[in-house]
Amino acid sequence: MDRLVRVLADAGVSATWNELADALWLAHHMKAVKPEGTVDSGPTTVDRAGDRPSAAASGELAPPVPIAADQSIGSLSSTDVSGDAQPDTPVSVEPSVPVHARANVAPPSGIVAATAIAAPAAYALRHQLSIARALRPIARTVPSRSVFTLDEAATADQIADRRVWTPVLRPVRERGMRLVLFVDSSSSLRFWREVIREFVAVLERLGAFANVSVLSLQDCLSGRAQVPVSVGSPSLLLFVTDGVAEIWQTDDLTRQISRWAERHTTAVVTLLPQRMWSATAIRTVPATITSTLFAEPNGRWVTMVKRGVHAVAPPVPVLELRPSSLATFAALVRGTGAPVRLPVLQDRANRPIQRRPVRPAAELVETFMSVASPTAAALARHLSAVPLSLPIMRVVQAAMLPSSETVHLAEFMLSGLIYRYRPAPATSAGVPEYDFRPGVRELLLDQTDRSDAARILLKVSRFMTDRFGQPTDFAALLANPEGTPLPTFGPGSTAIAEVTGTVLRPAGR
Repeated sequence: MDRLVRVLADAGVSATWNELADALWLAHHMKAVKPEGTVDSGPTTVDRAGDRPSAAASGELAPPVPIAADQSIGSLSSTDVSGDAQPDTPVSVEPSVPVHARANVAPPSGIVAATAIAAPAAYALRHQLSIARALRPIARTVPSRSVFTLDEAATADQIADRRVWTPVLRPVRERGMRLVLFVDSSSSLRFWREVIREFVAVLERLGAFANVSVLSLQDCLSGRAQVPVSVGSPSLLLFVTDGVAEIWQTDDLTRQISRWAERHTTAVVTLLPQRMWSATAIRTVPATITSTLFAEPNGRWVTMVKRGVHAVAPPVPVLELRPSSLATFAALVRGTGAPVRLPVLQDRANRPIQRRPVRPAAELVETFMSVASPTAAALARHLSAVPLSLPIMRVVQAAMLPSSETVHLAEFMLSGLIYRYRPAPATSAGVPEYDFRPGVRELLLDQTDRSDAARILLKVSRFMTDRFGQPTDFAALLANPEGTPLPTFGPGSTAIAEVTGTVLRPAGR
């Protein structure tokens, strides 16, 4: 190795022994890349974990084949993406095993043997790193009022200058404030439980708070839980909700939040995007707010709103659970003195949410497609080909639309296209299940084609293959002739992915 370093030095390449070792290790593990323009005359292969299906020598895909309304990705294979694959074409693919979701209903007779597995799941809260970066400005330390440490330099100076042998103490720097999360515990928050749990984990890992307390909003208002804040210590109060529960339809909650905002930094975090707030009980007005001190209570902010519009006093910002909105609020909490624009709660008379009646399937789909964002509309079409449970919907979203956000799945969940039910305990394992309203799935499938459905199978398979063994997972079933006959999936069950034996062997499957 020393000789190689000297040879490279003579050639004008300056590299240390460690740098050269790293380069050799990397070269050994890198895959060979074919020169551009080379043609492989060997047999066509299928990359089951890739985005592209197999193709014939011409390299062209056949025209899309419309998918039947009763078809889903479980009845397709990777060759369905291309119409020109030949049965006799040699294929270099390791055998794969179908992964099934738990059945939505009790299966018919003729149960297929299977093995229960922990399938890789997608995170419910998207872009967690960006959210943590947006909140980083509030990670500030302040001198402690109760904990002190010896200042050795000051003590030595005091002894040398004044002959005083008493120790000099200085306050320890500690995290600037406490965080209290008031989580709405109404039934509409079932969909958001994992999102809230992951948001709490992001806040705990941020290192900005002395402690993080999570309380039920309903329990605090009824007196069953005590709010762990005091007037002397800076605290940040965040109310996490979707704004749909009846408690937000009265002014009693707004008044209580205002009382807390007089003494502490307070905000409401909505789980829905601002464009959907009109369907909730939360009403806001735009405001310009200025704060000059760190963690200043809302009652000391300088606030300007449009003349003739009444905001809650003191103003309570309403935030979206997305990096841009949280970053604006973090700048306000930091107390930079720069004015920021945020929506704040509106002071209004009680106004209940208008409940929409159930409409025909064609009207539901047409209305949703006309008002939904393009990403949410694409997600709805993808989900029409899979069984509906929250873990599966999140996996499909992460595999097919990796740049999408949590709110896009929320658009679909609140669209009225689906309804929630709980299967029998033997089949559900406690996981809430959903299904499309009658006729909706067929209308969405009419907007897709056979190649789209096969592409979902390929991408979801790759997503699971790359993540087997990770901590985030959900219960699924692996088709296994030698497994235990389980009453949770039958001959009509839909395969949501295919994984190879190489992936399963490290897990002992």
